[in-house]
Amino acid sequence: MNLEHAGQAPQESIKENAEWAEVIASFAPFLETKRRLKMEEIEDDEAILAAYKDVTEYQFLITHYVATQAEDPSALKAMWHELREVAKSKNEDQNFNIFQRGVVTQVATHRIFKELGFNPQFSHPKDDAFKKIDLWSDATHAVQVKGSAHEAFGIFETDKIGPSPVEISGDGKTRKLFDSDLRSFKTKLRSFGADVKGYFIVIPSDKIDFATGKPSEELIELVKQKIHPQTPQQMQKAA
Repeated sequence: MNLEHAGQAPQESIKENAEWAEVIASFAPFLETKRRLKMEEIEDDEAILAAYKDVTEYQFLITHYVATQAEDPSALKAMWHELREVAKSKNEDQNFNIFQRGVVTQVATHRIFKELGFNPQFSHPKDDAFKKIDLWSDATHAVQVKGSAHEAFGIFETDKIGPSPVEISGDGKTRKLFDSDLRSFKTKLRSFGADVKGYFIVIPSDKIDFATGKPSEELIELVKQKIHPQTPQQMQKAA
């Protein structure tokens, strides 16, 4: 998949843009690759690695596209409509909301860190596929994001994750659904060295725009309070 156009705004009509065309045209192959991985139809190890790479490259492409078009809700609503129609044709309509939630949640997180003065970068596909990193808030802080339709907001620093289960509250109930994800993320970060720390963030769907990924002011403030009232420069010195 060609990623040259990822992150560039369209020059003319949105549907005539090369990136728009690639986002739409590549969605059906993306769904098919995910289906084959889920059904374990790919047996060769190299082919499996290639399939995971294709999946994360598409996710990288569409996430960049949504991020660059965030101020054009009509274009993004049109894109999501086109993709949903493709999903319906592949009998994947039930999973489409989960896919869309994942994309807009990453975009929302990127926008939040940018709003707070950081220089966030979406992860290279190989980091997302094999090291479970969605983006970097700066050079020494990796971020993994979980969008949720049911859980309350939560943000956890990997250097503060101990042996006890982490509890997340929402809807009047306490759950431990993300405990294994937290520990897996912490383990993956070790390959980057001792200086790299991470944030594991749970973002409720009702606090972001489901088409553009625009976060609510409340959500931005929640992240700001959890990350401490420090500037990005102070955080880098502390790391």
